[in-house]
Amino acid sequence: MKLSNSRLFVCMIAITGLLLFSGSSFGSPVHAGLTEFNMAGSFTSTEGATSYMLGVAYGKFVTDQIEVGGNLTIQGQSYDGDSATMFTPSVFAAFFFPIESDKIAPYVGAQVGLMTGSGMDSITQFGAVAGIKYFISEGGAITVQPQLLMMSGGGGSATSFGISTGISLFF
Repeated sequence: MKLSNSRLFVCMIAITGLLLFSGSSFGSPVHAGLTEFNMAGSFTSTEGATSYMLGVAYGKFVTDQIEVGGNLTIQGQSYDGDSATMFTPSVFAAFFFPIESDKIAPYVGAQVGLMTGSGMDSITQFGAVAGIKYFISEGGAITVQPQLLMMSGGGGSATSFGISTGISLFF
């Protein structure tokens, strides 16, 4: 059975919601004033194309539950024997659910960016994300972030679903 991208995203949100109830009776690991540096990678399949992504992000918690920041992503893509390298600077905002856990921080968010590369038109990219940061120490977490991206430009549009994993450092 093949699930559509929208069904996968709904399942991803439901799993994040279920994790809200798995916290312990400690304090939240995120708070206002905290800064995050993240390095992540992913593999995505989009309408017959295969892509690999490496990204870095920098974010600041402006409240105990809201983080804003920026990403820079480098993506390699191959399709029918052709390949391309693209760069996507983007901005993001994320809402962290208020749960009592010193280990997990579930969140939902949105991002917008502009994908560019040699020999291609710029592509506007909008995304919805939901993820979990699992804290392995006070200043470090493993991040798993499913994402649904909608892209348009260059005379066409596409939607992709992917999962990025990474390491976050907090200070």
